Order: sequence, then C-alpha cells, then structure tokens
Amino acid sequence: MLASSVSDLVSTDWLSLHLAGPDADVVVVDASLHLENGRDAHAEYLAHHLPGARFFDLRVHACKTGPAPLMLPAAEDFAEAMNKLGISNEDHVVVYDASDSGVFSAPRLWWMLRVFGHHKVSVLDGGLSRWLSEDRPTENGPMTPKRTNFLAATPDARLLRTKAQVLNSLTSGSEIMIDTRPSGPWRGADAEPAPGLQSGHAPGSKNLPYTSVLDDDAKTLLPPAQLREVFIAAGANPAGGRPMFVTCGDGISACLVALAAQIAFPTIGPLPIYDGGWSEWTADPACPVERGAESQGLAQRDHGEKTDMPSAQSTPPKLELANLFAMHGPNTAPPAASPGKVDNSVFNAVGGQAKPAKDAGDLVAMFGVLSPLTAGSPPPLDAPAERTDSPGLVRSLSRSASRGHSASPRGGRGAM
Repeated sequence: MLASSVSDLVSTDWLSLHLAGPDADVVVVDASLHLENGRDAHAEYLAHHLPGARFFDLRVHACKTGPAPLMLPAAEDFAEAMNKLGISNEDHVVVYDASDSGVFSAPRLWWMLRVFGHHKVSVLDGGLSRWLSEDRPTENGPMTPKRTNFLAATPDARLLRTKAQVLNSLTSGSEIMIDTRPSGPWRGADAEPAPGLQSGHAPGSKNLPYTSVLDDDAKTLLPPAQLREVFIAAGANPAGGRPMFVTCGDGISACLVALAAQIAFPTIGPLPIYDGGWSEWTADPACPVERGAESQGLAQRDHGEKTDMPSAQSTPPKLELANLFAMHGPNTAPPAASPGKVDNSVFNAVGGQAKPAKDAGDLVAMFGVLSPLTAGSPPPLDAPAERTDSPGLVRSLSRSASRGHSASPRGGRGAM
C-alpha cells in the first residue's frame, strides 16, 4: 500500500480550521475543469475562490503530444507548474473544484500529485459548492505566490496503466477494468458525448458511472459504507482479491472513482488509472470495442466459454481472431463442446449489423484465404505475428498496443 500521512478527503469544517491563523498549514488549489457547459474555470476562479487558493489548469498542464487530450505531463513540466504555484514537497495540498456536483475534477490533481511522489494531498469534500452553501469566506483576483523548488519523482508505475497493459489484462483476465463513463454510452445505447468517439466499452469492463459515488443532495462523496455497496453492486469489489484499475473518457472521472475506492477500501491502496482512457482506446482500430449491457471479456471468449449477451456487438474482430487462429490454426474450429462452431464473440459484420460466424469457412469468406499458423498456445506478447498474406489481420498484442495512433486534442469533452 502507498503510505500517506494525511487524509485523502477532508471536510469544509476541517479546512476552515487549518486555513487561517497561526495553525494554517495547508496550500489550497482550485483544479476546476468544466466540459460542455461553456463555463470558464479560470474566470470563475478570479471571480471567487477559497482564501489563498491558487489555480491549476488541467488542460494546460497535460501532455501536449499524447494520444489523448489530458494525459500526464512530463515530470519536469509538472514540477515547473508546482513551482509557479508556490507548492513545495513539504506542503499539505488541499484540492477542490467548482463543479455543480461538489467534486469532479479535483481528484485528478490528487492523483497526479501522488503519481509524481507527493502524498500529502487531500480533496475537499463538497468543493466550492458546499463551501459557498455554508456562507464561508472567499476571495477574488489572482494569486502571486513565491516560487518554490518542487521536485517531481519518476511517475509511480503502480498508479498507471498503459494501453499495452490494458490489452494484456483484458486478454489474460488478470485485472478488472472499472469504466466510469455514463451507462448509456458504455452500453452503446447512447452516443458518446465527446465528439468523434464511438460508444461502447472494452470487453470485460465493469460500468460504474462516476455519479454513483456522489450524494446529489449533500454535494459530497457518499459515506464509506454506501460506497462499498456501490462498488460491490457493480461487480467491482477492490477488496475481492482480484486487482483492478479505473478508466473513463480522458482520465478525469476515473480519478474521482479511484478516490472513492480509496475512501471505501482504505487498506488496498489507490487504484491505478488507465490514463489514455476511451479517447486513446477508440483511436486504435486494433483495440476491441463491445456493445451491450453485459460484458464477457476477451479472456473468457478466447477459451470458448459461452456468453449470455446475444445483443452485444464486438468490433473490430482482429484481436479475437488473432488469438483464435493462434490457438486452433486456420480453417479449423475450436475443440469446444460444439464442434465446428466458432465462439459467439467472433462476429461477421454485414450491412452494419453483427451476426455470429458459424464456422471457420465463414471466417475465410470474411477475410480471405489464410496461410497456416502454428497451432497451440497463443503467441507471447513480444512475438511478431504479422500475416503476410492478410496484412493487418493478425497482430501481436504488443504491436497493437505500441503502434502510434494520435488523436487531436478536443476542446469540449463528454464525461471524462
């Protein structure tokens, strides 16, 4: 477990006691990020903010060359941002945001600080919304703090998941992915709010919309006992023994749910975040996308287990086909309980609809004549599996994950 000497979540009462006077021992940061409602986070900060608060722009302080808009910046860039805000490695940082829900984007900075080795960081429960509702004092105008010398550590790999790691986890079934996007886009029933992204989800992921960890009335996170019920009901129990990581659209709401998991299950340590999120995943045609209310997962499907999700659609089939042919060879069906049948997870896209391919002959009709592959176990992750007669059909997971697919940063985003 990653040790921390401070609470991950603090109340407005606690902050009020530590914000002023001789016992003042915190640095407060506004990390507001508004999506599609046209609000200007920095302008609102200038109009009113918590006493002494500095402003951290999550859009500005992000990787400028990554495949998704809001990915982690380089360590030196993050350190420079902290220096300008007057934050030192000894400071206890309290982060808040001005979202209508009370807490939304502040946990992103909470997570970023921890990734770069700073564990003295807390999130203000209820944020500016609750602070104002309690008639507590605010200030306006910019802050000009004295420059410091913040040292950012090498990013903590325990708190991060890359696309390559996600592909490996989904194929092996070694970890559970928690997707915090709204249920409609996750199921594929509604359009993805973010422009240019398809709806659906990665096979095997569990949907836990970020709004389910919030108390609409109090504008705070739910109490720990209720949070535990939310995670367990979603089939994502961090204390269940199986490792988990969290994802969303662009890494914002995933950090909120990771914070909620830390509050509900304090002994497990912070859950890792897939930083590229749905933006990076859907930018790569080799990353499988599934639609439907149930999510079976690649590991189950690769071993021919039955699925109870007849309405689900999976696109594209390249990754599953790679494993299928690697295990069983071309023009042969898996030696499952139904000889001659291909697992339901392999779909034949015809006219925009998806239907199961009945046998290996259907697969040949779909993708052309295939040269032999060695039967037996799937290829190792670092083994090249490029097919010369059918370019792009069969690739190793490592090549799929490492191939560079850039996505242009978008201005307005959906639920991140």
